[in-house]
Amino acid sequence: MKLMKHTMRLLKLGRKASLTLGLGLLAVVLAGCAAFFAQAPIAIISATPTSGEAPLLVGFDGSGSFDPNTNGVLTKYQWDFGDGSALALGVTQSHSYKANGTFIATLKVTNNFGKVGVDLLPLTVGKPSIFFSSDRGGNYNIFRMDTNGGNQAQVTNYASRDALWPALLPNTRDRLAYSHEVQNPDLTTRFQLFTSQVDGTLPAQLTTQSSSNSIQPSWSPNGSKIAFASDRDKASCGCWGIYLMNSDGTGTVTLRVQSGSNNFAPAISPDGKKIAFASNSSGNYEIYTMDLDGTGVVNITNNTHNDGGPQLTDSDGLPGAPSAVPFSGPSWSPDGTQIAFTSNRDGPDLDVFIMNADGTNVIQLTSSSADDYDPFWLPGGGEVAFVSTLSGGSPQLWKINTTSHAQVQLTSTGTNLNAAGAKNP
Repeated sequence: MKLMKHTMRLLKLGRKASLTLGLGLLAVVLAGCAAFFAQAPIAIISATPTSGEAPLLVGFDGSGSFDPNTNGVLTKYQWDFGDGSALALGVTQSHSYKANGTFIATLKVTNNFGKVGVDLLPLTVGKPSIFFSSDRGGNYNIFRMDTNGGNQAQVTNYASRDALWPALLPNTRDRLAYSHEVQNPDLTTRFQLFTSQVDGTLPAQLTTQSSSNSIQPSWSPNGSKIAFASDRDKASCGCWGIYLMNSDGTGTVTLRVQSGSNNFAPAISPDGKKIAFASNSSGNYEIYTMDLDGTGVVNITNNTHNDGGPQLTDSDGLPGAPSAVPFSGPSWSPDGTQIAFTSNRDGPDLDVFIMNADGTNVIQLTSSSADDYDPFWLPGGGEVAFVSTLSGGSPQLWKINTTSHAQVQLTSTGTNLNAAGAKNP
């Protein structure tokens, strides 16, 4: 009898153990089935910009990706930028494309079930361009060309009255700012600021002061602001000043206005914190810097010669342009550590110089007997474009290597001025 009871107890324990084991195995099977039947996650790439000129800095964002499974979680974001560079991990990434071509960026997202989703995005990278002003068609219009002088093409198509001082929006490379001479109802003309697409289409007028000029625009790095020079306060101060406005023309604020002196050619630094400009507030023209709100003004050239302003030896006048407008303003290097400028300190002709952003370590780049002015730093930081009469006749665009000082002529037709708009990395 005892033996029978013991046997029955063992049988009951066996059934419980089998049931427990069975339930455990079922749980494992069900878990495996969940992983087996889980859906792949959905990868979504967002990128800005998706096209532009080399070097093109692109910001990538995969935060729009998601997992459709009830208990699904994205555990990995992997980026392949399509140009042979190393893979990168993270929800967001930024990458600089150095070469021209079409590249396919790939985002792979992995979920907690080991499933992978993929999204692809093509990006087009083209050659960097120099925008400039030329009168080769009669009046001045905006043109563009490769940094070696190739593929020169007209951008704006104004049949009369000039378009000068081009500036290219740094971040998306899809907007151009410039000054265009507008005729008022009383038949007087004044320069006003415009923006357009980089091919000159969809022009939009930003300033409308019929009795004053607005010239020499400079974009902030993110494209939200434009600094410019204007004589809109000449009735009260008899001067040209520096102003800042939103890129749609609203919210204009005065940064620097001084009675009896002129401030020209503002250039916003690559980090958006400083503005370099030319001013004769000390008597002769000097290069100054100030904070973006107009405070912290510093004379960084501070010598007895003229730096960046109009020169008595300079006979290359701009038809229809406001009087006493300097040809040359400062230009920041792509990394913001140096500034190119014009000076007659090796006079009497004008030459191009570079210096540290605080005015130290001044280096003379050009030294011919011709007038060299209107510098603009080109991509990579190794070359500076400028205007020169070195070839005789009308001013042409040249470029110079900042190390070897080797010079190359870029244009040869008409009068060409205001080199600007080349890509700053």
